[in-house]
Amino acid sequence: MLPNPFRTRHSERASRDLEVFGDTFGAEMLNVFPPSPFEHFYLIRSAPGAGKTSLMTVFTAAALAHVDRNPQRLSTLYSHLVNVGALTSEGPAVVGALLNLQDSFLEVEDLRCDTDTKIRLFFRLLDARIMLAVTTAVLESVGAGAADNSSSRVVFRPREPRSIHALERLGRTSAEVMDKSLEAEGEILELFDQLVGTGQRLPAGHARLYSLQLLSSCDCLVDGEKLTAMPLLMLDDGHALSRVQRSALMKELADRSLTIGRWLALRSEALSDDELLGAAQTGRDFDIIELEAVTRERSSAGKDQRRLVGQTLNHRRYQKMLLDIADRRAQHVLSQIFVSPRSLSAMLEVEPEEGIEARIESALSEVVRRTTSRMANQVRYLEWCELLSSLEGRSGLARAAEIEVLVERDKKRQQGDLFEEIFPLTPDDVTQRGSSGLREAGLLRVSQEFNLPYYYGTEVFPRLGSANIEQWLELCGNSMSEVLRMDSLGRDISLPPTIQDRIARESSEAYYRDLVQFPDGYLIQRFVDRVAEISALEAKKPTVPYPPGVTGTALSMHEREILRTKDSDRRFPGSSGLRRALASAVANNVIWLELDYSNKNNRWMVMYLNRLLCPRFGMPLTLGGFREKRLSEMSGWFAAAQRPTQDSLMGGLF
Repeated sequence: MLPNPFRTRHSERASRDLEVFGDTFGAEMLNVFPPSPFEHFYLIRSAPGAGKTSLMTVFTAAALAHVDRNPQRLSTLYSHLVNVGALTSEGPAVVGALLNLQDSFLEVEDLRCDTDTKIRLFFRLLDARIMLAVTTAVLESVGAGAADNSSSRVVFRPREPRSIHALERLGRTSAEVMDKSLEAEGEILELFDQLVGTGQRLPAGHARLYSLQLLSSCDCLVDGEKLTAMPLLMLDDGHALSRVQRSALMKELADRSLTIGRWLALRSEALSDDELLGAAQTGRDFDIIELEAVTRERSSAGKDQRRLVGQTLNHRRYQKMLLDIADRRAQHVLSQIFVSPRSLSAMLEVEPEEGIEARIESALSEVVRRTTSRMANQVRYLEWCELLSSLEGRSGLARAAEIEVLVERDKKRQQGDLFEEIFPLTPDDVTQRGSSGLREAGLLRVSQEFNLPYYYGTEVFPRLGSANIEQWLELCGNSMSEVLRMDSLGRDISLPPTIQDRIARESSEAYYRDLVQFPDGYLIQRFVDRVAEISALEAKKPTVPYPPGVTGTALSMHEREILRTKDSDRRFPGSSGLRRALASAVANNVIWLELDYSNKNNRWMVMYLNRLLCPRFGMPLTLGGFREKRLSEMSGWFAAAQRPTQDSLMGGLF
């Protein structure tokens, strides 16, 4: 059987293979940045799997040089990099250096010395790594390797007194930088193998990050020629640092006197519970790029939230990009299966198979029959009856289900006002009283009633995987597994709606069961279950008051403030469990928040579920509505919450 292209650790392989990376990277993702984001401090954060590392990798010196050498083959990526200001007609405009913060930095916290000394040692080690990364990036930008520094090809020439001071500690040439950096690494890393006492002599540290001071006010020369491209420092996996280290690093990066571009990427899990509940906002000295917030579907309140000037990525463009990524990944394998070119997205965009069409018509006939019966030949509904008789297909079924709800609403309104004069209703009234959300709710309802596929197509699948790239690739991997299974059995290969719907529901079920793997996962599952119960209760109401359906809940901003206080559990038993559930769920993108939503003369913190949970509970995939709850009730969900035993978890899985 051919390998499943979605089951490999692609991001790790792509970072080593620029050919693979350039061919599969979703260039649209670059629009999360405003134009020319290379002179400021940006904090890039998201849940795991959203693509932070890939996003920064494309700006590395090696990647930019590769794209610049292949402008025709990588035309889409090339044009996006030109638009953001990373490439020009003369070549790369930035020299990107990517440094991972996972390696050895956290171990500094284990040294037995005071906090100030630990930070100084941390800064010295980080300075060494930054200078090595930048020197390597400069050499890569001119086509040389990291080892090609014996003749001191790279020279840093300071322009200001502060950079002269920094140069003394870091090294003037590539050879000196290498020597001093290795010396610093050797002295500090050697401490990790010792039991260091507070009275023992420690190596000298750095009072601040001198590398940032130097790189902000120096010229970089390669073989005597001044480098015109500006340096860009990208620090990945900031969550791997201790909270004290991260705070000290943030303070250095936020120095407004710095001119070097500097980006710090970290997972949302590194934030405090208070920050995850929305307390942290964009700082005065830096901007936050929250990947999921830029790419997910927003409510009317969410659309008003602050965006960076020039940021153009939205959920529709993001979903289109997801399909493009899927097609790029699957292209090689599908070319070996089909004689003529076939894309994965084309396989998702199919009409219902013949048997399903007959079932749709049968369902339509039943909805028309019972709705017509409900209207009881009243003159008021004669034109609606004629409209019902003209409907056909899946779109007609959705319209019929919408009219069924409108009839229930109309009858309820008549009962509420005995003096209302009854006028005949027209097809225009269906348009005015109905909505796309109501049609979606009606279609979902009848699809469940008549066991029809609902979760399929190129409008649906990207919504299921829109939380982050890894979630999307997992969904595509499940689809590709079905294709490869059919191929191995010699069957006709297709992904009709029934199979897509099954894949969506199985993927949703697997995601729900895997929630327990997150920190406080059992609390997350409890929260999700309660929201699902609310959704199911609302979906049963014949008038569908919250079309297309409830997919979230909300807490008033006033009670949110109470939840954030330390004594909330005393006032509302279970609130600490609620707080832990929300913090972990937000950090791992199981839910997302919208703050200060105005509704019913109040302000709310709205909590929406990840779209991949929707099929498991029969929810719509569009944003949907929410039902507000009091803190006393929401906390009560967790008042008796107990961590499940391993046996109970296993029992639930099989």
